Amino acid sequence: MSASSQQVTASLHNMKSIAYAAFSNTESVAAASEEQLATMEEIPSAVNALNCLK
Repeated sequence: MSASSQQVTASLHNMKSIAYAAFSNTESVAAASEEQLATMEEIPSAVNALNCLK
């Protein structure tokens, strides 16, 4: 029974590590998405500035 408890505890620690890694990856994806959106929002201004150079 003690071995089973240790296995359950080890499994829970493993699940905790996996959940933390998934959370960290989700934060990274969210930050990259925000950066991409900011860049996309700058494109119309850049296009207008280039059109003014003609």
